[in-house]
Amino acid sequence: MHLTAKDRLIAALAAQLRAERETRDALAFVIANGQLDTDVLTAILTDPVPVFTQDDLNRADALSRQAPSGKDLSGKDLSGKDLSRQNRSRKDAPRRGGKASRREAA
Repeated sequence: MHLTAKDRLIAALAAQLRAERETRDALAFVIANGQLDTDVLTAILTDPVPVFTQDDLNRADALSRQAPSGKDLSGKDLSGKDLSRQNRSRKDAPRRGGKASRREAA
């Protein structure tokens, strides 16, 4: 599996979010059970956020396979055309009703 910088960022953010949720759940569990000891709370809150694991990479890979058909996550459709070019041509197209946008009028 080839990871781009964007894929690595998404995987890292997903891992960080999961770790933060686990920390929040642990904190809620401890508080709900009356454990208000400063050492316990400090240990939970200072627990380092783990880096992303192979499981996280596998999840990110599975999510990327679920991308809408006809498009991949690289900004190109399956024919290899750059989607940003298509968007630029749409911006240059005349608007409905024949009125120019503020940008075009300037």
